Amino acid sequence: MKKTAQQLAGEAVLSRLVAEVDGASFSFQEASQVANFIRKTGKRQTTRFAGHLELGSSLKIACKIFTKVMHERPATWKKLSAVSEAARCQGQQAAVQIQRSYYLNNENETQVEHDNIVKGYRYGKSLVPITDEDESQMKASSERCLSLLGFSPETCVSTHQTLGSSVQVVVPTPDDQNAGAAMSALIHALYETKNVGVARYIARKNAAPRLVALLPQIKASHECLLMLHLPFMEDIRQYTFPSLSGPSGSATPSAEQLAAVDSLISSMDLMSADRDEDGERCEALKPKLTMNPLTQRVFQCISQRALNPDSTLPDMDPGLHHVLEPGQALLSLCSSALAGIKEAFPLMRVEKKDNKGTAVWKESSDLDVEGQGPSVKKPRVEEETDFSMASLARGEVTEVGTLDPVADFCRIVTRNDYDFNHCCRQLQGTMMKLVKESFGDSQYRKAMDCLRCLRRECLQRSEVKIFNDFLRQVKGDLIGTRYSSFWECIVTDGVTMVTSSECSVSSVSESDAKEFLLNQQQQEVEEGEGKEGDEADDLLAMM
Repeated sequence: MKKTAQQLAGEAVLSRLVAEVDGASFSFQEASQVANFIRKTGKRQTTRFAGHLELGSSLKIACKIFTKVMHERPATWKKLSAVSEAARCQGQQAAVQIQRSYYLNNENETQVEHDNIVKGYRYGKSLVPITDEDESQMKASSERCLSLLGFSPETCVSTHQTLGSSVQVVVPTPDDQNAGAAMSALIHALYETKNVGVARYIARKNAAPRLVALLPQIKASHECLLMLHLPFMEDIRQYTFPSLSGPSGSATPSAEQLAAVDSLISSMDLMSADRDEDGERCEALKPKLTMNPLTQRVFQCISQRALNPDSTLPDMDPGLHHVLEPGQALLSLCSSALAGIKEAFPLMRVEKKDNKGTAVWKESSDLDVEGQGPSVKKPRVEEETDFSMASLARGEVTEVGTLDPVADFCRIVTRNDYDFNHCCRQLQGTMMKLVKESFGDSQYRKAMDCLRCLRRECLQRSEVKIFNDFLRQVKGDLIGTRYSSFWECIVTDGVTMVTSSECSVSSVSESDAKEFLLNQQQQEVEEGEGKEGDEADDLLAMM
């Protein structure tokens, strides 16, 4: 379409205006693409902490703490009623209000009133109720503070030992010259000695204390302390992985392989992977300029549905696809390095081993003996499930019996409406009943299975005191009686108390556990030697 003289004159005026202000002009299509990327409004600077940085009892620096970096989550979804949404024009609200009801785990499913609901915490398999009054007493009363505990080399604060989803900055209180001078001296001292400060941080009154590291940061425009949260012992996950070098250094990379990887790293350097407006090399994926694809996609869909309620959601913007993908310029730079990686680390197809030799009998066992082809293997139901006719006839298990006490105990402890201590007492009573009603040692094996099962379950649930106290009671009740042979079975099998190395809750050391079994053996040997000596003295007296 041919432009009119007025349109051409208007474009000339706009072009002259853009040139005067050293700006840039875009078409409507280009402007629409830029508008698709939604920038969130700036965050208001909110003080997270206002107080003093305490260095001992004699020095306090007035400071404030602000959030520097925090994980930004997408918009929160609200639950709406489709029926109410359709009738919202009539003044009705579309928001959904959630109401929860709690019921007992019984046959009638009795509803529990809200006033009768308290919090419960698991201690092993048991639930420990904690009321609101108990919970308030559990919290340690503490005042808000930022107290320096000491200093540590910066190499001791590893990257993987930081917690939290945010980074704070500690700055002196504005318009306080004394605080600014003291804070600057501390920052420069930490920077020059390559140390960090370790402090105790309580953000608000009666809050849980946190362990934080204070890292110095010196810029041309400002000086501050970066505050990172450090973990406690319970926060660290200890995992053991096999060595990458392999047995006898079989997986150690060669010099050629190391050189190939080094070339790949150099060619994919992000510090020169992008180009600016002047065509010069610049840093790529700068956090200040890289938008979150998830957040942008969510806002794109919300704006489309808000403006066009009946339309379908738009396709993914091509610009979002390439936000976290390597650019073509970077791929062209590292193409030769990638070829070197393929040569240095060739991929070889692993051929399937020939199932001959010792496995020939296994293959033959799968054939039908009548020569009618492979036979269908029967599933081993008895190993995969605990179903049996006896359990079906027995129905729901409510107590530990003598027929199969271990199975009864395992069924009961998995139910939420049974107390673990009560279940243990049932198993203990059944075990002692088997021992005392045994004809000879016919029931000893079943009783030993009960003892091992009790030890295993108590160890898994950190209820080791139940087992250790019971084993002490068994030793005292059986030794010196006609049931002492069962205690000899316990000693022979080496079933002793749970030690502190197995469970941190236990107060029994390994030496105490060994001595617990050895004391009786030594006593029996000494008694035997004493009886032999008495018999020898009697024979000499008769001669």
